[in-house]
Amino acid sequence: MATIAEIRPFVSKTFEPEEEIGEVTICHKLLPPAVSQLNEVNVMLTMGGDDRSLLDETGHNKYHCRPVYDANDICRGSCTCNSPSRLGLEAATAAFEAMKKDPCGHTASGLFSDVRSQIAELLHLPKSTGVFLTPSGTDAEYLPLCFMKALHGEGKTVNNIVACLEEVGSGTFEAAGGFSFSSTQPIPQSGGSSSKSATSATSLPLPGLALNVRTVGIPARNKDGSVVDLEAELDRLKMNAAMNANDETLILHTVYGSKTGIIQDCPKKVLDHIKQCQGLHVLDACQGRIEVEAILKYLEQGTVVLFTCSKFYRSPPFAGAVLVPPALMVQLAQSNFVPPSSLKGFFTQSQVPESLPRWRAALASTSENHGLALRWVAGLAEMKATLKVDEFERQEATACWRKAIIEAVSKHPRLRHFSEAEGCHGFQVSQSIVSVTLHKSDKNGTITNNAMTKSELSKVFQAMTEDMSTICDHPAAAKRCFIGQPVTINASQGVLRIALGSDSLRRFIEDPASVLKDDCLLIEKMSMMAEEFHSL
Repeated sequence: MATIAEIRPFVSKTFEPEEEIGEVTICHKLLPPAVSQLNEVNVMLTMGGDDRSLLDETGHNKYHCRPVYDANDICRGSCTCNSPSRLGLEAATAAFEAMKKDPCGHTASGLFSDVRSQIAELLHLPKSTGVFLTPSGTDAEYLPLCFMKALHGEGKTVNNIVACLEEVGSGTFEAAGGFSFSSTQPIPQSGGSSSKSATSATSLPLPGLALNVRTVGIPARNKDGSVVDLEAELDRLKMNAAMNANDETLILHTVYGSKTGIIQDCPKKVLDHIKQCQGLHVLDACQGRIEVEAILKYLEQGTVVLFTCSKFYRSPPFAGAVLVPPALMVQLAQSNFVPPSSLKGFFTQSQVPESLPRWRAALASTSENHGLALRWVAGLAEMKATLKVDEFERQEATACWRKAIIEAVSKHPRLRHFSEAEGCHGFQVSQSIVSVTLHKSDKNGTITNNAMTKSELSKVFQAMTEDMSTICDHPAAAKRCFIGQPVTINASQGVLRIALGSDSLRRFIEDPASVLKDDCLLIEKMSMMAEEFHSL
């Protein structure tokens, strides 16, 4: 049984902290019973994040996931949240044990440095590309604001435009404006034993970051559920006219793999204008469903890339990175700007490249985010194993899996593959996410064309993770199935998502029948939960 006191050398956040001793906040109370049964490394994997990673009294987070590997679970929720994969947990456990045996020789600082090097090697990043490590893809949004303040000072208003708004990470809009997005910060601050502080309440401006930032959100979809034409929407906003003023500049966020898989590119004329006004294009590739070649293309054109290993690459929630083109890194090193102290609740010096000594000094802390370091170790294990597989083979296998999933969904009258919006305005979709609408019966027992709403799908989402054999006499009902959480398409319908993760992709390549057997069980249970919705 693990107590906070027993794992205190590696704790960055605690449950109900009682006192602070030196560098470590500890609690003498036992963790909630379900959590106290976890191994030390399982608990550590939840540390150093925001409220989305916190465990409740049952040992689950808000997505109904536990920080353990269970071979009996069917995991197709990598577009939302992951329990650790077997390979990832083994790697994190080995790193954790090394830290315990030799805390001086195996530090979080050294681990972060190794993580940055391995990311650069695996993604074939150009020399001098900056690799910043972030507690999540949401915290990563603070860094482009810092970059703009480094380039322009406080004098210019930054117009931060976030495209595909409803289908990027929760809290993105707030963070893009320099505001807090969670009541829990990843790094405890001195002067208090809790990770909560006066600036960690939701939607409060972070001092030194939010000033002169104007945030604009562009919706993901039109009222009919079709994908918004980004170029037309930017024209409607009269972006060019707004940016002509000498005292304004621009950050434009586009997405490579939204919650439902939307891939948006930045229109060339917009990219040209961003360069003219010394702005910034930021690519949200936080789903990790992007090939190395595409990352390199974006970096070459000067785009900042947001990436995580906690979606497709199956690391527990959450672990992000910001990849910065070499030319921008030179400008940052030449600037006298340093991050405001309000960001010390999110980043330590070890999460910043060594080429920015002023930034590292400003973020110096006695605390380290050991949980984030271990989550990246878990994610890197999956990245290494997956990127060893030939790219063409991965793409072919993903396409075959997608075709099989859509066919399996079509056999259930209550389930429908959501395909209405695919292909419009020339955009692409990630092949490893399949979106599904669910349909109930009317009072006569006839299945209707009306799809369930997001709030209704939330009940199904939770039921999928639980043993539901009490309401359905079928082997699938007892299976714990993890899928992507509901996404709103429009006011009248939402979708659930079936997403391929890196480990299930490799397994599909080796043994497709075994993977599809699990998928068919998952789809069968989803159909049963739609039929028994009244009992949920």
